[in-house]
Amino acid sequence: MAEINSPLGRASFQSQSRKVYTVEDESSAPVPQNITIEQFRDFQNKKNEAKQASKKITSEAKLRVELLTGIGRLKSDIIIDNHKFSLQSLKSGEIKEIMKVVSNAGSGTDALYEMKVQVLGRALYAIDDQNLSDILGTNNLEDYFDFLNEMQDSVTTKLYNFYTDLIKNNENKLSVNSVEQAQEVIEEIKKA
Repeated sequence: MAEINSPLGRASFQSQSRKVYTVEDESSAPVPQNITIEQFRDFQNKKNEAKQASKKITSEAKLRVELLTGIGRLKSDIIIDNHKFSLQSLKSGEIKEIMKVVSNAGSGTDALYEMKVQVLGRALYAIDDQNLSDILGTNNLEDYFDFLNEMQDSVTTKLYNFYTDLIKNNENKLSVNSVEQAQEVIEEIKKA
């Protein structure tokens, strides 16, 4: 008979017979001795490759997950007058900063021009595969804005239009428009 004594009360009950289960310890099972080290390493490599292959996601799916979660940036290049300009998408915080500056810019045309310079100052990161910071010798945004203000208006307009098209196309490409696409994104997030 089992008995329980506690400040909440007392209880006694008949105990039943206990069953005993025996589990064999397989960790000490003998390892086959006829395997060479090379065969063992080959087996381990194949096992690792199979594990990695099951976790691989497509580059497009990875980009989609990164952009939807705010981890990655979309990057693209445009050639203008035989020079390659590399642009990247902006993060929410950068857009917020731009909106603050543009709201203080004044009239419509000043605000539009300021918007273009502010966006390009943050989005343009390389020219001819050279980082803009290396070209200008600084990471200061004000120096980037001065650099853009010295460029031909036709070049900055092409760059800005390219950037806006890039963002629009990206939003259309990565947006979730159906239940199937939503399930796809969920599965890719689970894999990541």
